[in-house]
Amino acid sequence: MCCGPGEKDALLLRMFSFYLKRKGMEVICIGAGISDHDVEFIRNQWSPDLFVLSCMSKENIEASVFLMETFVNMNSEALVGLVGTGFTQLNDSDKQGLAPLFIGKSRADWELWLEQSTLVK
Repeated sequence: MCCGPGEKDALLLRMFSFYLKRKGMEVICIGAGISDHDVEFIRNQWSPDLFVLSCMSKENIEASVFLMETFVNMNSEALVGLVGTGFTQLNDSDKQGLAPLFIGKSRADWELWLEQSTLVK
């Protein structure tokens, strides 16, 4: 779990990581300031089953989506999720492409997303 490039607000990401920990999942929350190189290091060291990216600012969406795509290209088997109001500020056509990845902002959203994901059986 990490914030997208240029992001400083990790509160929602941390809340989601605590939620997953309470569900019994092992979580590594990197927070803000992660580079593409760091993402590759994480993938090589831990081979995560889930990669969650947070973007709260619309100005950082392009770089955040690029980071998400970089991770997907490195580890196509990992589930990818997006959190943050930056993603909700996109126009409808851009939102539609990312909609399956958007986890939501409330506990009810998170429950629904987890039920629909391959993480919870």
